[in-house]
Amino acid sequence: MPKKKANLQPKVSPINAVLQKISGIYEDLKSKFSVSPFWTGFRKSRWRYVAYFFLYLIGLYCLYFIFFFKNGYYYTSDYWLGFRDGGAFIAYLVCFSLVVVGEILRLIWLGLHQRLNAQKVGMALVVISSGILILFSGLRFMNADSFKHDYGLDYAGGHWAIIYDIYVKGTIPDVNLNNQYYQPKVWHFLMATAMKLNRIFIPVPAENPIVWPNTGFDRWDLWAYELFESTRIYLCFYGTLTLYFLYKILVKVNLRGAKLVIATVFCTFTPVLWYLPFYGNNDALAFFFGIVAIFFALSFREKPRYLDIISTAVFLGLGMATKLSTAMAAFPIALIFILRLYSLYKKDAAVAPKVRMNFWLQILCFALVVFPLGLGVAFYHNRAFGEPIGYVLNLEGSGNWSDQHIDLSTYGIWNRFFAFPAGDFTYNLFPYIDNAAIGTHRYFDPLTGFVRYTPTPGTLDFNIWTAWLKSALWGQNRYDVTGFVLFLCYALDILYIIFGFFFIFAMVLYSVRLFTRKKEDHFLYLFSAAIFLTSSFSYAYFALKYPVWCSMNARYAMFLFLPFAIGGSSFIVDGIHFIKTSLSKRASTPEPCEK
Repeated sequence: MPKKKANLQPKVSPINAVLQKISGIYEDLKSKFSVSPFWTGFRKSRWRYVAYFFLYLIGLYCLYFIFFFKNGYYYTSDYWLGFRDGGAFIAYLVCFSLVVVGEILRLIWLGLHQRLNAQKVGMALVVISSGILILFSGLRFMNADSFKHDYGLDYAGGHWAIIYDIYVKGTIPDVNLNNQYYQPKVWHFLMATAMKLNRIFIPVPAENPIVWPNTGFDRWDLWAYELFESTRIYLCFYGTLTLYFLYKILVKVNLRGAKLVIATVFCTFTPVLWYLPFYGNNDALAFFFGIVAIFFALSFREKPRYLDIISTAVFLGLGMATKLSTAMAAFPIALIFILRLYSLYKKDAAVAPKVRMNFWLQILCFALVVFPLGLGVAFYHNRAFGEPIGYVLNLEGSGNWSDQHIDLSTYGIWNRFFAFPAGDFTYNLFPYIDNAAIGTHRYFDPLTGFVRYTPTPGTLDFNIWTAWLKSALWGQNRYDVTGFVLFLCYALDILYIIFGFFFIFAMVLYSVRLFTRKKEDHFLYLFSAAIFLTSSFSYAYFALKYPVWCSMNARYAMFLFLPFAIGGSSFIVDGIHFIKTSLSKRASTPEPCEK
Protein backbone atom coordinates (compact mmCIF):
# COMPACT_ATOMS: atom_id res chain seq x y z
CA MET A 1 0.00 0.00 0.00
CA PRO A 2 1.62 3.35 -1.07
CA LYS A 3 2.53 5.68 1.73
CA LYS A 4 0.55 8.86 2.07
CA LYS A 5 2.64 11.91 1.13
CA ALA A 6 3.31 14.24 4.01
CA ASN A 7 1.69 17.66 3.77
CA LEU A 8 4.65 20.04 3.60
CA GLN A 9 2.45 23.17 3.62
CA PRO A 10 2.88 25.09 6.89
CA LYS A 11 -0.20 25.37 9.05
CA VAL A 12 -1.93 28.72 8.90
CA SER A 13 -3.62 30.03 12.03
CA PRO A 14 -7.25 31.17 11.73
CA ILE A 15 -6.25 34.78 12.47
CA ASN A 16 -3.57 34.78 9.74
CA ALA A 17 -6.02 33.19 7.34
CA VAL A 18 -8.52 36.00 7.94
CA LEU A 19 -5.79 38.64 7.57
CA GLN A 20 -4.60 37.08 4.30
CA LYS A 21 -8.17 37.03 3.03
CA ILE A 22 -8.67 40.71 3.90
CA SER A 23 -5.30 41.56 2.31
CA GLY A 24 -6.30 39.72 -0.85
CA ILE A 25 -9.62 41.56 -1.07
CA TYR A 26 -7.82 44.88 -0.52
CA GLU A 27 -5.26 44.17 -3.23
CA ASP A 28 -8.03 43.09 -5.63
CA LEU A 29 -9.99 46.31 -5.03
CA LYS A 30 -6.81 48.34 -5.30
CA SER A 31 -5.96 46.83 -8.69
CA LYS A 32 -9.48 47.47 -9.98
CA PHE A 33 -9.48 51.10 -8.84
CA SER A 34 -5.97 51.69 -10.21
CA VAL A 35 -7.10 50.95 -13.77
CA SER A 36 -10.32 53.00 -13.46
CA PRO A 37 -9.98 56.18 -15.61
CA PHE A 38 -12.14 58.17 -13.18
CA TRP A 39 -10.20 57.06 -10.11
CA THR A 40 -6.85 57.62 -11.82
CA GLY A 41 -7.85 61.14 -12.85
CA PHE A 42 -9.28 61.88 -9.41
CA ARG A 43 -6.08 60.84 -7.63
CA LYS A 44 -4.00 63.07 -9.90
CA SER A 45 -6.27 66.10 -9.50
CA ARG A 46 -5.47 68.67 -6.82
CA TRP A 47 -9.21 69.19 -6.40
CA ARG A 48 -9.41 65.80 -4.68
CA TYR A 49 -8.44 67.55 -1.45
CA VAL A 50 -11.71 69.49 -1.53
CA ALA A 51 -13.53 66.14 -1.50
CA TYR A 52 -11.26 64.83 1.26
CA PHE A 53 -11.84 67.88 3.45
CA PHE A 54 -15.59 67.70 2.86
CA LEU A 55 -15.64 64.03 3.89
CA TYR A 56 -13.54 64.96 6.92
CA LEU A 57 -16.10 67.62 7.88
CA ILE A 58 -18.86 65.01 7.63
CA GLY A 59 -16.77 62.78 9.89
CA LEU A 60 -16.52 65.60 12.46
CA TYR A 61 -20.31 65.97 12.36
CA CYS A 62 -20.62 62.25 13.12
CA LEU A 63 -18.14 62.52 15.98
CA TYR A 64 -20.01 65.48 17.45
CA PHE A 65 -23.38 63.76 17.47
CA ILE A 66 -21.90 60.53 18.84
CA PHE A 67 -19.84 61.98 21.69
CA PHE A 68 -20.79 65.62 22.31
CA PHE A 69 -24.36 66.57 21.35
CA LYS A 70 -26.73 66.91 24.28
CA ASN A 71 -30.36 67.93 24.39
CA GLY A 72 -29.87 70.17 27.41
CA TYR A 73 -27.28 72.17 29.28
CA TYR A 74 -23.59 71.52 29.92
CA TYR A 75 -22.18 72.20 33.38
CA THR A 76 -18.63 73.06 34.42
CA SER A 77 -19.21 71.06 37.61
CA ASP A 78 -19.49 67.80 35.61
CA TYR A 79 -16.18 66.04 35.02
CA TRP A 80 -17.24 65.33 31.43
CA LEU A 81 -17.85 69.07 30.81
CA GLY A 82 -18.81 69.48 27.14
CA PHE A 83 -19.27 65.78 26.36
CA ARG A 84 -22.78 64.32 26.23
CA ASP A 85 -22.27 62.46 29.51
CA GLY A 86 -19.65 60.55 31.45
CA GLY A 87 -20.07 57.45 29.29
CA ALA A 88 -19.46 59.42 26.09
CA PHE A 89 -16.36 61.01 27.63
CA ILE A 90 -14.88 57.63 28.58
CA ALA A 91 -15.86 56.15 25.20
CA TYR A 92 -14.03 58.95 23.39
CA LEU A 93 -10.91 58.38 25.49
CA VAL A 94 -11.03 54.65 24.67
CA CYS A 95 -11.51 55.31 20.93
CA PHE A 96 -8.74 57.88 20.91
CA SER A 97 -6.42 55.47 22.71
CA LEU A 98 -7.16 52.85 20.05
CA VAL A 99 -6.30 55.40 17.33
CA VAL A 100 -2.98 56.18 19.05
CA VAL A 101 -2.15 52.47 19.39
CA GLY A 102 -3.20 51.92 15.77
CA GLU A 103 -0.94 54.70 14.52
CA ILE A 104 2.00 53.36 16.54
CA LEU A 105 1.44 49.81 15.21
CA ARG A 106 1.14 51.16 11.66
CA LEU A 107 4.49 52.93 12.00
CA ILE A 108 6.07 49.78 13.42
CA TRP A 109 4.67 47.75 10.52
CA LEU A 110 6.00 50.29 8.00
CA GLY A 111 9.41 50.16 9.71
CA LEU A 112 9.54 46.37 9.57
CA HIS A 113 8.78 46.52 5.84
CA GLN A 114 11.35 49.29 5.17
CA ARG A 115 8.61 51.72 4.16
CA LEU A 116 8.82 54.11 7.10
CA ASN A 117 9.92 57.71 6.52
CA ALA A 118 9.74 61.06 8.29
CA GLN A 119 6.65 62.19 6.38
CA LYS A 120 4.64 59.19 7.55
CA VAL A 121 5.76 59.80 11.14
CA GLY A 122 4.84 63.48 10.77
CA MET A 123 1.37 62.65 9.46
CA ALA A 124 0.82 60.24 12.36
CA LEU A 125 1.73 63.06 14.76
CA VAL A 126 -0.85 65.30 13.05
CA VAL A 127 -3.54 62.61 13.45
CA ILE A 128 -2.78 62.08 17.16
CA SER A 129 -2.59 65.82 17.86
CA SER A 130 -5.91 66.33 16.05
CA GLY A 131 -7.48 63.77 18.36
CA ILE A 132 -6.23 65.75 21.36
CA LEU A 133 -7.64 68.99 19.90
CA ILE A 134 -11.03 67.35 19.44
CA LEU A 135 -10.79 66.18 23.06
CA PHE A 136 -10.29 69.82 24.09
CA SER A 137 -13.47 70.72 22.21
CA GLY A 138 -15.28 68.65 24.83
CA LEU A 139 -13.32 70.08 27.74
CA ARG A 140 -13.98 73.71 26.71
CA PHE A 141 -17.54 74.13 25.54
CA MET A 142 -19.00 77.31 24.05
CA ASN A 143 -21.71 78.44 26.50
CA ALA A 144 -19.18 79.16 29.23
CA ASP A 145 -16.70 81.95 29.90
CA SER A 146 -13.98 79.54 31.05
CA PHE A 147 -10.72 79.71 29.05
CA LYS A 148 -12.11 82.42 26.75
CA HIS A 149 -10.69 85.83 25.81
CA ASP A 150 -12.83 88.98 25.63
CA TYR A 151 -15.86 86.69 25.33
CA GLY A 152 -18.47 88.24 27.61
CA LEU A 153 -21.03 85.47 27.86
CA ASP A 154 -24.58 86.81 28.51
CA TYR A 155 -23.53 90.45 28.72
CA ALA A 156 -22.94 93.16 26.13
CA GLY A 157 -19.67 94.13 24.49
CA GLY A 158 -17.83 90.84 23.95
CA HIS A 159 -17.38 88.37 21.11
CA TRP A 160 -20.36 86.31 22.24
CA ALA A 161 -22.70 89.31 22.05
CA ILE A 162 -21.60 89.97 18.44
CA ILE A 163 -22.57 86.42 17.49
CA TYR A 164 -25.87 86.85 19.32
CA ASP A 165 -26.66 90.02 17.37
CA ILE A 166 -25.86 88.45 14.01
CA TYR A 167 -27.78 85.25 14.78
CA VAL A 168 -30.87 86.97 16.21
CA LYS A 169 -31.07 90.11 14.07
CA GLY A 170 -29.54 88.76 10.86
CA THR A 171 -27.36 91.86 10.37
CA ILE A 172 -23.75 92.80 11.10
CA PRO A 173 -23.71 95.16 14.12
CA ASP A 174 -22.09 98.58 13.90
CA VAL A 175 -18.64 99.40 15.25
CA ASN A 176 -18.20 100.47 18.86
CA LEU A 177 -14.65 101.59 19.68
CA ASN A 178 -15.17 101.04 23.42
CA ASN A 179 -15.68 97.27 23.34
CA GLN A 180 -15.08 94.22 21.12
CA TYR A 181 -17.51 95.52 18.50
CA TYR A 182 -14.54 97.30 16.90
CA GLN A 183 -13.39 93.88 15.64
CA PRO A 184 -13.85 92.64 12.07
CA LYS A 185 -16.83 90.32 12.24
CA VAL A 186 -15.98 87.61 9.69
CA TRP A 187 -15.50 84.93 12.36
CA HIS A 188 -18.66 85.96 14.20
CA PHE A 189 -20.66 85.91 10.96
CA LEU A 190 -19.41 82.41 10.13
CA MET A 191 -20.29 81.14 13.62
CA ALA A 192 -23.82 82.57 13.36
CA THR A 193 -24.15 81.08 9.87
CA ALA A 194 -23.02 77.66 11.16
CA MET A 195 -25.71 77.88 13.85
CA LYS A 196 -28.39 78.48 11.22
CA LEU A 197 -27.02 75.71 8.99
CA ASN A 198 -27.11 73.22 11.85
CA ARG A 199 -30.84 73.81 12.29
CA ILE A 200 -31.10 71.10 9.64
CA PHE A 201 -29.70 68.54 12.08
CA ILE A 202 -30.83 69.85 15.48
CA PRO A 203 -34.60 70.16 15.98
CA VAL A 204 -36.30 72.61 18.33
CA PRO A 205 -36.39 71.04 21.84
CA ALA A 206 -39.80 70.07 23.20
CA GLU A 207 -39.16 72.45 26.08
CA ASN A 208 -37.34 75.53 24.86
CA PRO A 209 -36.80 77.96 27.77
CA ILE A 210 -34.78 81.20 27.69
CA VAL A 211 -31.30 80.44 29.00
CA TRP A 212 -30.56 83.80 30.63
CA PRO A 213 -33.89 85.63 31.21
CA ASN A 214 -33.95 89.31 32.12
CA THR A 215 -30.41 89.96 30.85
CA GLY A 216 -31.27 91.59 27.52
CA PHE A 217 -30.60 88.35 25.64
CA ASP A 218 -34.11 86.95 25.72
CA ARG A 219 -33.86 85.29 22.32
CA TRP A 220 -31.06 82.95 23.36
CA ASP A 221 -33.22 79.94 24.11
CA LEU A 222 -32.21 76.31 24.59
CA TRP A 223 -32.30 75.73 20.82
CA ALA A 224 -29.85 78.59 20.23
CA TYR A 225 -27.76 77.21 23.11
CA GLU A 226 -27.56 73.79 21.44
CA LEU A 227 -26.93 75.27 17.98
CA PHE A 228 -24.10 77.37 19.37
CA GLU A 229 -22.49 74.32 20.93
CA SER A 230 -22.57 72.63 17.52
CA THR A 231 -20.20 75.27 16.15
CA ARG A 232 -17.48 73.25 17.89
CA ILE A 233 -17.59 71.10 14.75
CA TYR A 234 -16.17 73.98 12.71
CA LEU A 235 -13.71 75.02 15.41
CA CYS A 236 -12.33 71.48 15.30
CA PHE A 237 -12.36 71.56 11.49
CA TYR A 238 -10.14 74.58 11.00
CA GLY A 239 -8.19 73.90 14.20
CA THR A 240 -7.08 70.45 13.06
CA LEU A 241 -6.49 71.64 9.49
CA THR A 242 -4.16 74.28 10.93
CA LEU A 243 -2.06 71.45 12.37
CA TYR A 244 -2.14 69.70 8.99
CA PHE A 245 -1.05 72.75 7.00
CA LEU A 246 1.70 73.60 9.50
CA TYR A 247 3.07 70.12 8.85
CA LYS A 248 2.66 70.51 5.06
CA ILE A 249 4.59 73.79 5.17
CA LEU A 250 7.48 72.02 6.92
CA VAL A 251 7.44 69.47 4.10
CA LYS A 252 7.26 72.21 1.46
CA VAL A 253 10.40 73.92 2.81
CA ASN A 254 12.25 70.60 2.41
CA LEU A 255 12.75 69.59 6.00
CA ARG A 256 13.63 65.91 5.95
CA GLY A 257 14.32 63.09 8.35
CA ALA A 258 14.69 63.90 12.02
CA LYS A 259 14.41 67.64 11.32
CA LEU A 260 10.89 67.16 9.98
CA VAL A 261 9.86 64.93 12.90
CA ILE A 262 11.20 67.31 15.59
CA ALA A 263 9.70 70.38 13.90
CA THR A 264 6.33 68.60 13.52
CA VAL A 265 6.30 67.68 17.21
CA PHE A 266 6.84 71.35 18.09
CA CYS A 267 4.16 72.54 15.64
CA THR A 268 1.53 69.99 16.64
CA PHE A 269 2.07 69.23 20.32
CA THR A 270 2.60 72.69 21.81
CA PRO A 271 -0.63 73.03 23.84
CA VAL A 272 -1.66 76.51 22.65
CA LEU A 273 -2.49 74.95 19.28
CA TRP A 274 -5.14 72.91 21.10
CA TYR A 275 -6.38 75.87 23.15
CA LEU A 276 -6.53 78.50 20.42
CA PRO A 277 -9.70 77.41 18.55
CA PHE A 278 -11.65 77.48 21.82
CA TYR A 279 -10.62 80.96 23.00
CA GLY A 280 -13.97 82.22 21.74
CA ASN A 281 -12.58 84.81 19.34
CA ASN A 282 -11.22 85.28 15.82
CA ASP A 283 -7.54 84.44 16.53
CA ALA A 284 -7.58 80.78 15.45
CA LEU A 285 -9.48 81.33 12.20
CA ALA A 286 -7.20 84.22 11.20
CA PHE A 287 -4.13 82.08 11.94
CA PHE A 288 -5.59 79.22 9.88
CA PHE A 289 -6.15 81.47 6.86
CA GLY A 290 -2.60 82.86 7.17
CA ILE A 291 -1.03 79.41 7.37
CA VAL A 292 -2.96 78.18 4.32
CA ALA A 293 -1.90 81.32 2.41
CA ILE A 294 1.77 80.57 3.16
CA PHE A 295 1.25 76.97 2.05
CA PHE A 296 -0.12 78.01 -1.34
CA ALA A 297 2.67 80.57 -1.75
CA LEU A 298 5.20 77.76 -1.26
CA SER A 299 3.29 75.72 -3.84
CA PHE A 300 3.59 78.70 -6.20
CA ARG A 301 7.36 78.69 -5.59
CA GLU A 302 7.53 75.07 -6.74
CA LYS A 303 5.45 75.67 -9.86
CA PRO A 304 4.08 79.16 -10.59
CA ARG A 305 0.44 78.37 -11.35
CA TYR A 306 -2.47 80.80 -11.31
CA LEU A 307 -4.45 78.52 -9.01
CA ASP A 308 -1.76 78.78 -6.33
CA ILE A 309 -1.23 82.53 -6.47
CA ILE A 310 -4.98 83.23 -6.48
CA SER A 311 -5.46 80.79 -3.58
CA THR A 312 -2.67 82.61 -1.74
CA ALA A 313 -4.45 85.92 -2.28
CA VAL A 314 -7.85 84.56 -1.23
CA PHE A 315 -6.63 83.03 2.02
CA LEU A 316 -4.38 85.95 2.91
CA GLY A 317 -7.27 88.32 2.19
CA LEU A 318 -9.67 86.25 4.30
CA GLY A 319 -7.13 86.20 7.12
CA MET A 320 -6.72 89.99 7.06
CA ALA A 321 -10.50 90.43 6.88
CA THR A 322 -10.83 88.20 9.94
CA LYS A 323 -8.04 89.95 11.83
CA LEU A 324 -5.79 92.55 10.23
CA SER A 325 -2.66 91.29 11.99
CA THR A 326 -2.74 88.26 9.66
CA ALA A 327 -0.86 90.63 7.34
CA MET A 328 2.29 89.25 9.04
CA ALA A 329 1.89 86.28 6.68
CA ALA A 330 2.41 88.67 3.77
CA PHE A 331 6.15 89.01 4.51
CA PRO A 332 7.24 85.42 3.80
CA ILE A 333 4.85 85.45 0.82
CA ALA A 334 6.48 88.66 -0.46
CA LEU A 335 9.90 86.99 -0.06
CA ILE A 336 8.76 84.15 -2.31
CA PHE A 337 7.59 86.63 -4.95
CA ILE A 338 10.85 88.63 -4.72
CA LEU A 339 12.96 85.48 -5.18
CA ARG A 340 10.84 84.52 -8.17
CA LEU A 341 11.36 88.00 -9.61
CA TYR A 342 15.12 87.72 -9.06
CA SER A 343 15.27 84.35 -10.82
CA LEU A 344 13.52 85.86 -13.85
CA TYR A 345 15.69 88.98 -14.14
CA LYS A 346 19.17 87.96 -12.95
CA LYS A 347 21.98 88.33 -15.47
CA ASP A 348 22.33 84.68 -16.50
CA ALA A 349 18.58 83.99 -16.61
CA ALA A 350 17.58 82.49 -19.94
CA VAL A 351 13.91 83.36 -19.62
CA ALA A 352 11.48 84.12 -22.42
CA PRO A 353 9.72 87.53 -22.27
CA LYS A 354 6.41 85.65 -22.21
CA VAL A 355 7.34 84.01 -18.89
CA ARG A 356 8.20 87.38 -17.34
CA MET A 357 4.96 88.90 -18.58
CA ASN A 358 3.05 85.95 -17.16
CA PHE A 359 4.64 86.58 -13.74
CA TRP A 360 3.49 90.21 -13.72
CA LEU A 361 -0.02 89.14 -14.72
CA GLN A 362 -0.01 86.70 -11.80
CA ILE A 363 1.08 89.48 -9.42
CA LEU A 364 -1.70 91.68 -10.82
CA CYS A 365 -4.26 88.93 -10.15
CA PHE A 366 -2.87 88.57 -6.63
CA ALA A 367 -3.20 92.30 -5.96
CA LEU A 368 -6.72 92.52 -7.42
CA VAL A 369 -7.87 89.81 -5.00
CA VAL A 370 -5.91 90.41 -1.80
CA PHE A 371 -6.25 94.18 -1.37
CA PRO A 372 -10.05 94.50 -1.67
CA LEU A 373 -10.64 91.30 0.28
CA GLY A 374 -8.04 91.94 2.96
CA LEU A 375 -8.49 95.68 3.49
CA GLY A 376 -12.15 96.10 2.57
CA VAL A 377 -13.46 95.63 6.12
CA ALA A 378 -10.82 97.94 7.62
CA PHE A 379 -11.52 100.70 5.10
CA TYR A 380 -15.29 100.33 5.53
CA HIS A 381 -14.95 100.64 9.32
CA ASN A 382 -12.75 103.68 8.81
CA ARG A 383 -15.10 105.46 6.42
CA ALA A 384 -18.40 104.51 8.07
CA PHE A 385 -17.48 104.68 11.76
CA GLY A 386 -14.18 106.57 11.92
CA GLU A 387 -12.25 103.56 13.22
CA PRO A 388 -8.50 104.06 12.63
CA ILE A 389 -6.83 101.44 10.44
CA GLY A 390 -5.27 98.85 12.74
CA TYR A 391 -7.20 100.08 15.79
CA VAL A 392 -6.98 97.95 18.97
CA LEU A 393 -9.03 98.51 22.12
CA ASN A 394 -6.71 100.04 24.71
CA LEU A 395 -7.27 98.92 28.31
CA GLU A 396 -5.58 102.14 29.42
CA GLY A 397 -7.27 104.45 26.95
CA SER A 398 -8.74 106.52 29.78
CA GLY A 399 -5.23 107.42 30.99
CA ASN A 400 -5.45 105.33 34.17
CA TRP A 401 -3.06 102.45 34.55
CA SER A 402 -4.74 99.04 34.70
CA ASP A 403 -3.67 96.40 37.22
CA GLN A 404 -1.85 94.72 34.31
CA HIS A 405 0.35 97.72 33.46
CA ILE A 406 4.03 97.00 32.82
CA ASP A 407 6.23 100.02 33.47
CA LEU A 408 9.13 100.06 31.01
CA SER A 409 11.26 102.33 33.20
CA THR A 410 11.11 99.73 36.00
CA TYR A 411 12.24 96.71 33.98
CA GLY A 412 14.22 98.26 31.11
CA ILE A 413 14.21 97.51 27.39
CA TRP A 414 16.64 94.59 27.63
CA ASN A 415 14.69 92.71 30.30
CA ARG A 416 11.38 93.49 28.65
CA PHE A 417 12.14 92.60 25.03
CA PHE A 418 15.46 90.78 24.59
CA ALA A 419 16.49 88.72 27.65
CA PHE A 420 15.86 84.99 27.54
CA PRO A 421 15.29 83.47 29.95
CA ALA A 422 14.38 86.51 32.01
CA GLY A 423 14.00 86.84 35.77
CA ASP A 424 10.22 86.51 35.72
CA PHE A 425 10.57 82.78 35.10
CA THR A 426 11.33 82.58 38.82
CA TYR A 427 8.02 84.21 39.80
CA ASN A 428 5.91 81.20 38.91
CA LEU A 429 5.93 78.21 36.63
CA PHE A 430 2.66 79.39 35.06
CA PRO A 431 1.63 82.81 33.66
CA TYR A 432 1.81 85.08 36.68
CA ILE A 433 0.05 88.23 37.85
CA ASP A 434 -0.75 89.06 41.49
CA ASN A 435 -3.70 91.47 41.25
CA ALA A 436 -4.09 91.69 45.02
CA ALA A 437 -0.48 92.80 45.53
CA ILE A 438 -0.73 95.28 42.65
CA GLY A 439 -3.98 96.70 44.06
CA THR A 440 -2.32 97.63 47.34
CA HIS A 441 0.12 99.90 45.46
CA ARG A 442 -2.45 101.88 43.46
CA TYR A 443 -2.71 105.63 44.03
CA PHE A 444 -3.98 108.81 42.42
CA ASP A 445 -1.20 110.89 40.87
CA PRO A 446 -2.11 114.61 41.11
CA LEU A 447 0.60 115.54 38.57
CA THR A 448 -0.95 113.49 35.78
CA GLY A 449 -4.50 113.41 37.08
CA PHE A 450 -4.68 109.64 36.60
CA VAL A 451 -4.51 106.47 38.66
CA ARG A 452 -1.04 104.93 38.88
CA TYR A 453 0.58 102.24 40.98
CA THR A 454 4.10 101.67 42.24
CA PRO A 455 5.57 98.88 40.08
CA THR A 456 6.97 96.11 42.27
CA PRO A 457 9.14 93.30 40.85
CA GLY A 458 7.65 89.90 41.51
CA THR A 459 4.02 90.89 40.97
CA LEU A 460 3.63 90.03 37.26
CA ASP A 461 5.50 88.64 34.25
CA PHE A 462 7.15 91.43 32.26
CA ASN A 463 9.30 89.76 29.56
CA ILE A 464 7.61 89.08 26.21
CA TRP A 465 9.45 85.79 25.63
CA THR A 466 8.62 84.53 29.11
CA ALA A 467 4.99 85.37 28.45
CA TRP A 468 5.05 83.78 24.97
CA LEU A 469 6.47 80.51 26.28
CA LYS A 470 4.24 80.32 29.35
CA SER A 471 1.05 81.14 27.46
CA ALA A 472 2.02 78.72 24.66
CA LEU A 473 2.17 75.96 27.27
CA TRP A 474 -0.49 76.93 29.81
CA GLY A 475 -2.74 79.52 28.15
CA GLN A 476 -3.39 82.43 30.48
CA ASN A 477 -4.06 80.26 33.53
CA ARG A 478 -2.27 79.34 36.73
CA TYR A 479 -2.90 75.76 37.84
CA ASP A 480 -2.84 74.42 41.39
CA VAL A 481 -0.89 71.18 40.92
CA THR A 482 1.47 69.29 43.19
CA GLY A 483 3.70 66.24 43.27
CA PHE A 484 4.54 64.38 40.07
CA VAL A 485 2.25 66.56 37.93
CA LEU A 486 4.09 69.67 39.11
CA PHE A 487 7.39 67.97 38.30
CA LEU A 488 6.17 67.26 34.75
CA CYS A 489 5.11 70.89 34.35
CA TYR A 490 8.56 72.08 35.41
CA ALA A 491 10.17 69.56 33.05
CA LEU A 492 8.07 70.84 30.14
CA ASP A 493 8.98 74.46 30.90
CA ILE A 494 12.69 73.56 31.07
CA LEU A 495 12.46 71.55 27.83
CA TYR A 496 11.00 74.55 25.99
CA ILE A 497 13.63 76.89 27.46
CA ILE A 498 16.34 74.54 26.14
CA PHE A 499 14.62 74.47 22.75
CA GLY A 500 14.63 78.30 22.87
CA PHE A 501 18.41 78.23 23.37
CA PHE A 502 18.72 75.93 20.37
CA PHE A 503 16.81 78.48 18.28
CA ILE A 504 19.12 81.29 19.45
CA PHE A 505 22.17 79.20 18.53
CA ALA A 506 20.54 78.44 15.17
CA MET A 507 20.10 82.16 14.42
CA VAL A 508 23.82 82.72 14.97
CA LEU A 509 24.99 79.61 13.10
CA TYR A 510 22.82 79.98 10.00
CA SER A 511 23.44 83.74 9.81
CA VAL A 512 27.16 82.96 9.54
CA ARG A 513 26.54 80.25 6.96
CA LEU A 514 24.43 82.65 4.90
CA PHE A 515 27.52 84.78 4.22
CA THR A 516 30.20 82.06 4.19
CA ARG A 517 28.55 79.36 2.08
CA LYS A 518 27.26 81.21 -0.94
CA LYS A 519 26.65 78.11 -3.06
CA GLU A 520 24.06 76.67 -0.66
CA ASP A 521 20.32 77.13 -1.11
CA HIS A 522 19.53 79.56 1.68
CA PHE A 523 15.79 79.74 1.09
CA LEU A 524 14.99 77.90 4.32
CA TYR A 525 17.03 80.42 6.33
CA LEU A 526 15.58 83.45 4.51
CA PHE A 527 12.03 82.12 4.85
CA SER A 528 12.45 81.56 8.59
CA ALA A 529 14.21 84.88 9.09
CA ALA A 530 11.46 86.78 7.25
CA ILE A 531 8.80 85.33 9.55
CA PHE A 532 10.83 85.68 12.74
CA LEU A 533 11.98 89.27 12.21
CA THR A 534 8.61 90.64 11.13
CA SER A 535 6.48 88.69 13.62
CA SER A 536 8.79 89.29 16.59
CA PHE A 537 8.99 93.01 15.75
CA SER A 538 5.18 93.19 15.49
CA TYR A 539 4.82 91.28 18.77
CA ALA A 540 7.31 93.53 20.58
CA TYR A 541 5.78 96.72 19.15
CA PHE A 542 2.29 95.60 20.20
CA ALA A 543 3.53 94.92 23.74
CA LEU A 544 5.29 98.30 23.81
CA LYS A 545 2.30 100.25 22.51
CA TYR A 546 -0.11 98.43 24.83
CA PRO A 547 2.06 97.76 27.92
CA VAL A 548 -0.27 95.39 29.74
CA TRP A 549 0.23 91.80 30.84
CA CYS A 550 -2.40 90.25 28.55
CA SER A 551 -0.91 91.83 25.40
CA MET A 552 2.04 89.39 25.64
CA ASN A 553 -0.07 86.27 25.04
CA ALA A 554 1.33 83.85 22.44
CA ARG A 555 -1.93 84.16 20.47
CA TYR A 556 -0.66 87.52 19.18
CA ALA A 557 2.44 85.95 17.57
CA MET A 558 1.45 82.49 16.36
CA PHE A 559 3.45 82.65 13.13
CA LEU A 560 6.60 82.40 15.28
CA PHE A 561 5.93 78.66 15.47
CA LEU A 562 7.42 78.19 12.00
CA PRO A 563 10.86 79.79 12.54
CA PHE A 564 11.11 78.33 16.05
CA ALA A 565 10.37 74.83 14.75
CA ILE A 566 12.61 75.09 11.68
CA GLY A 567 15.55 76.72 13.48
CA GLY A 568 15.45 74.60 16.62
CA SER A 569 15.07 71.26 14.82
CA SER A 570 17.77 72.12 12.27
CA PHE A 571 20.27 73.07 14.96
CA ILE A 572 19.61 69.89 16.95
CA VAL A 573 20.08 67.57 13.95
CA ASP A 574 22.99 69.49 12.40
CA GLY A 575 24.67 69.71 15.81
CA ILE A 576 24.39 65.96 16.41
CA HIS A 577 25.66 65.29 12.87
CA PHE A 578 28.63 67.62 13.44
CA ILE A 579 29.54 65.90 16.73
CA LYS A 580 29.26 62.42 15.20
CA THR A 581 31.34 63.42 12.19
CA SER A 582 34.01 64.98 14.39
CA LEU A 583 34.20 61.90 16.61
CA SER A 584 34.39 59.53 13.64
CA LYS A 585 37.19 61.60 12.05
CA ARG A 586 39.09 61.57 15.33
CA ALA A 587 38.62 57.80 15.65
CA SER A 588 39.79 57.16 12.09
CA THR A 589 42.89 59.35 12.37
CA PRO A 590 45.90 57.05 12.98
CA GLU A 591 48.06 57.69 16.00
CA PRO A 592 51.56 59.00 15.14
CA CYS A 593 54.19 56.24 15.25
CA GLU A 594 56.84 56.45 17.95
CA LYS A 595 60.38 56.63 16.67
